[in-house]
Amino acid sequence: MLAGCSSDGDKDPVDGGTDTPGEEKLKVALIYSGFLGDKSFNDSAHEGAMRAVEEFGIELKEMESKEPAEWESNFVAMAADDYDLVIGVSTQFEEIIEKHAPEIPDKK
Repeated sequence: MLAGCSSDGDKDPVDGGTDTPGEEKLKVALIYSGFLGDKSFNDSAHEGAMRAVEEFGIELKEMESKEPAEWESNFVAMAADDYDLVIGVSTQFEEIIEKHAPEIPDKK
């Protein structure tokens, strides 16, 4: 499991790709450690996520953060929701992941 951060900067889920009848889409939560538009790793992660939406048809929820104090609560909220994969865009969330991973063993 990977983790990140979030805030009021929630983005609506994005769908894409081709659907196979009866096949469920992989639901992915991407939690940024800051804001999009940083011309750095947040933007790179967003670009890759958009490509996954287009090429693999995943359902994507993106979250941006205002401050580091929100990281843990945002990770916990996203992990508790109905996402198959929760990704945090920063190595700063390693301790958060290690702390909460045992509580959510079915998440990746």
